[in-house]
Amino acid sequence: MSNNQYFTDDNQYREFLDKIEVLNHDEEFEKIIDIIIEIPENDRPYELNVLLSGAYFSLDRYDEAIELLESIEPDDNEEEIAKYYFYLGMSYYHSGNYDEAIPCFEKTHEIDPKDIDTLLFLCFATSEYGNDELFSEYSQKLEALDKELYDSYFNSQNTVAEAYSDEEVISLEMFIEDNIGEYNNVLRDVSTTDISCDLLLIPPNDEHEFYTLVTCGMGAHKMNVPSDEFYDRAELVLCLPKSWHVKSSNEKWFWPLRLMKSLAHLPILENSWIGWGHTISNGEPYFDNTELSGVILGNSPLMEDNVLELPNGEKVCFYQIYLLYEEEMNYKIDTSADDLFNLIGELNPVLDIRRKNFCEYGRKKYKIPKSIMEDLFETKDSHTGCFATDRIIVDGAEIRFMYREMPLDNQDSGWRFMAGDEDDEYMNDTSKSGIYHLNTLCNYEPSILKFLDEPYGSMFIRNKNGEFVKFER
Repeated sequence: MSNNQYFTDDNQYREFLDKIEVLNHDEEFEKIIDIIIEIPENDRPYELNVLLSGAYFSLDRYDEAIELLESIEPDDNEEEIAKYYFYLGMSYYHSGNYDEAIPCFEKTHEIDPKDIDTLLFLCFATSEYGNDELFSEYSQKLEALDKELYDSYFNSQNTVAEAYSDEEVISLEMFIEDNIGEYNNVLRDVSTTDISCDLLLIPPNDEHEFYTLVTCGMGAHKMNVPSDEFYDRAELVLCLPKSWHVKSSNEKWFWPLRLMKSLAHLPILENSWIGWGHTISNGEPYFDNTELSGVILGNSPLMEDNVLELPNGEKVCFYQIYLLYEEEMNYKIDTSADDLFNLIGELNPVLDIRRKNFCEYGRKKYKIPKSIMEDLFETKDSHTGCFATDRIIVDGAEIRFMYREMPLDNQDSGWRFMAGDEDDEYMNDTSKSGIYHLNTLCNYEPSILKFLDEPYGSMFIRNKNGEFVKFER
């Protein structure tokens, strides 16, 4: 940097790069362009030209990105040359110039034959260009590399993850591109070994002014569905506002991504399944700036066809994730998924952490506010839901009768709690009871903690000494 006339020293240049990094994080690409083009071309380092081309690319200004990259020479080292041709290839690919993109990706592949993204886009580009011979060649290379990488990783973990074949991945990603849009980022999943479930990030575009996240890998696992009438393979779709910081690791922004990954792994952990109309409760709000605390799976309004047929004939169903309030989940449990969707109507698929609660009339005032509840009950089991009456939750009456029956779904613990003075009329009024997290009941009555592992069929009554005793039927 010492020969540069614009930046007086390396510290000034580093501060400038830090500023661009912040703008990149906030997706302020226009501002990045503005501050870089203020620098005379002769004083503009190669690195800044690459960042400038990236800003053009992010704004779908592919022609400008191509013109800029073609006007500069990459730094004289293989790593930079490989990056240069990959970026140029991506610009050509997304502008529809597949014949120009192929040789760029090939140059990157020659330098780094183990870069899986380069091979993947070589498959895409050769397929779109209609070169069946090259498509077959690179598909085989991709399959071999994919197997090598997975074998290397999962052998070190002493386990084998379920995964799509390379042919299935290509089919899946083309289906997503055709039905929702082109993704520009892949959030890799390397944290677990049951399935490899990446998240594909589709940026705001002319059709959808919001981010869309789609799982890619969940459907590699065949779920334990009750019958052939249900889809045993699934992928999930979630939409986030344009203002959402999708690349932030701060939990304020990251929790929807964590939720998607959790839902993707749930059927394996529970040896069960999820599908249309299923609700999954978090037991508490996902973050402290919202009261949303659960989800329901439904059809995606983004897709005309939400079912993909894989090359082997098997089918994968795509479900939209809709965030719910606790009262809305209770309404669905008391009625049905159809009734809930009829109530909420054309619900916007884009997450709104402060949207209207369609069951606001059912909001109850807890005797113990949620804000002061402690974490008393901890478990890795997802069966944490329970039934309790308002005599306990709202009136603050002590628990005098509790029993455990077989769960109704994969979120239900089977536990039922009552004050003991509810008559039939009270119990038949569904507005006077609800589904809660076991931790909520533990805050009302900590002494129940020691009984929560009791088997199904167990029943307890509080005696005159205030102690729970087992009732033998």
